[in-house]
Amino acid sequence: MADEFRIDGCHGTIAEQKDEAFYDDRSDASDDEEKGKIKFPTKLYGREKELLRLGQLYAELLAGDGNDAGGDEVIAKNSQLVFLSGYSGVGKSALIKEFVKQLRNSKNGYIKNSNNFPIIFGAGKYSEQNSASSPFFAIIEVLEALAVELCDTKDNSDNINKQREKVWESIRQSELIGPRKDGDWILRATFPVLSPLLDSCVANEKGATEDLTAHPTMSAIKECTLQLLCAICGALDNPLIIFLDDLQWADEASIDMLNVLLTSSELKNVMFVCAYRSNEVDRDHSFSKLMDKVAKVDERMEKMELFTLSPTSITSFIADSVKKKEDADVIELSSAVYQTTMGNIFFTRQAIEELVRKNILFYDVMCFEWRWVVTKVELANNMSADVVESVLGKIRDLPGQIQELLCLMAYIPNALDVPTIRALMCRDGASYEESDVKDLLQQSSDEGMLLLVNPNWIFAHDRIRQASLKFAAEKSDSEECLLHISSVLLAEGTDREWCQYVAVDILNSLPVEKTDCCELIKLNLKVSQLARNSGALGKENVLLHKGLESLKSSGMPWKGDYYELTRQLYDALLVSEYSSGEYGRMTKLLVVLANFQET
Repeated sequence: MADEFRIDGCHGTIAEQKDEAFYDDRSDASDDEEKGKIKFPTKLYGREKELLRLGQLYAELLAGDGNDAGGDEVIAKNSQLVFLSGYSGVGKSALIKEFVKQLRNSKNGYIKNSNNFPIIFGAGKYSEQNSASSPFFAIIEVLEALAVELCDTKDNSDNINKQREKVWESIRQSELIGPRKDGDWILRATFPVLSPLLDSCVANEKGATEDLTAHPTMSAIKECTLQLLCAICGALDNPLIIFLDDLQWADEASIDMLNVLLTSSELKNVMFVCAYRSNEVDRDHSFSKLMDKVAKVDERMEKMELFTLSPTSITSFIADSVKKKEDADVIELSSAVYQTTMGNIFFTRQAIEELVRKNILFYDVMCFEWRWVVTKVELANNMSADVVESVLGKIRDLPGQIQELLCLMAYIPNALDVPTIRALMCRDGASYEESDVKDLLQQSSDEGMLLLVNPNWIFAHDRIRQASLKFAAEKSDSEECLLHISSVLLAEGTDREWCQYVAVDILNSLPVEKTDCCELIKLNLKVSQLARNSGALGKENVLLHKGLESLKSSGMPWKGDYYELTRQLYDALLVSEYSSGEYGRMTKLLVVLANFQET
């Protein structure tokens, strides 16, 4: 034996030292800091049955279009509607994301043959905030996604180019929405996000250069939107997939629009998936009434309910998260987590992260593995039953700049691009380059707080936004923060209507002394007109009454510079009350005007 491995006075030898990789066969072992961060798998757990059923429904659409979809007993259909229900955090959006991913990768077992043409997908999501602000919120997101996918020149493969040309030609041939037609102008006025797509349909020139002589009616908006989707779907070789999420928060105008789209016999070669929280939609809810109406006229409708995951699926998820090869190794941990979360996958993630933050679940750098050394009871006692409080605890432990980022984004229901986020972050003397903002966004994504949906950023879940709002409300400068956000959005909102909707709602929520009454009245008038143009009469009425409140608080009705503003406001209110059928309130306004005329 070599002398260099022998120590005098000791029995045996010391083996030649190897590097860490020799003893730890995990190739992903990096530094200790990274090892101490839990990394959840991206795999979808426990949804095989639902994925198979969605694949079967899509195959039926392909068969209806004359394509070979494969599978047994495939029934041909022209369109498909799925109402997907489940509690918050149960994984509805993750299911659809995985479904589309499998279709695009030809991995869905029910579809045996692919025609190599792209599968076009558009998704939109409502929230409590945006349903009270801009009308058609999720529908606009869907239309924007379709416009981007059908105009994006980054992918120039032959198949996608053929699909684009067919769609453009289909729109050109439309008698209602073709170039220079009335419908073209209506779509541009109501949905500016469609302009790139509509411009692409016109060779060597822009599409609409004229303005509408009259504001479009809701009926015209609905008909033009229907014809646009008919033109797109009719030109595609594979059925279009449209996913609308959190429809329990859909605004009145959106429900009115969906009433047409989901019951139309003209719209073919499309699969609608409409997701909602079953515990927040009762029999009197407008969306529940819409589902009842659709069920009476459409036998193709399918209801699918997602339940929480089974203990077995949660155990597999946790075992993969803590890098255990056998599920049996995490039975005690998964049992405690399941007892707290009841199989809700989002709540499960937050519970695991909470245990890591409290160092109950930790990465042992000596043994190179995740460990816990407490009982099942102690595990359960260290997990919050309130998921928002759990997320809030995580936010409090994040760096200050990420906290600031989350607070600013929490007040805005829309997806945000990097330049807008940078403008929001630059306040109180702070200065950021776009590269700095991108780094912060990536860090937030690594922490599971935000998601990148190119080119915009959104919260990973509504509960994270709720927790961020709660954290923002705890700060002493929340009103100054809101004023800053509104000023940035108004500056950005010259070509983005949603910025003006969000800004006016923020300013209307602030105390009177924090705002300029005259400017706020003007803004309410301006945005109320945008709402009316979009057919959102309810939103128009709310904004005009907010303007009236500001006018009264100013103490200046019919005085000085406020005279013309007062007249415009009352004129708009009279029209709004009449259009909404509120004849009693209209009469009261007329009495006010008559009394003023007498004095």
